[in-house]
Amino acid sequence: MGKLPSRQCRGLTNSFWKVGAIFLLFLDIFLLIQVYASAKSYLALVQRPIVETKLIEKRVEVIREKVIYINRKKTTTPTATKTAQKAIGSGDCYEAMKRHFPESQWKNASAIITAESGGNPASVSKTNDHGCFQINKGLQAYGPKIYEADFNAYIAYTAKYARHGWKPWTTAKKLGL
Repeated sequence: MGKLPSRQCRGLTNSFWKVGAIFLLFLDIFLLIQVYASAKSYLALVQRPIVETKLIEKRVEVIREKVIYINRKKTTTPTATKTAQKAIGSGDCYEAMKRHFPESQWKNASAIITAESGGNPASVSKTNDHGCFQINKGLQAYGPKIYEADFNAYIAYTAKYARHGWKPWTTAKKLGL
């Protein structure tokens, strides 16, 4: 058998192994930190689209509310009404009413037209009512055609009066209809 290493040699070997073990320990810690950082960035990447989608949805909702507010503001201004009159408000409300309502209701329909729009086919109210008979949300439901007296009277008769009588108009109650 060979000679056993001297104490100095054994001490050096033990120190070498200790340094190696410490190095491996630091390497393990470094790798764990890298894995943790990678996992954290991966989670951030995975969760980022969800957070961004929610932010985008909130922004879209805010924009929608602003557009609705602007549209309401535009329709209630005199300028918008004048523009609508020049561009598409056409026809005589009272003549159109006579073409669509039964003769027995002409007097009542005339009173409604006078109270609601004053006979202006391009009239727009603050409550989003449009045309001769002030059809609620008429522009959204029927487009700019709602400002044509004949079409407005047709909608007033078929969609409102024929189904519900004079109840859809708040002025009807005031007029005693």
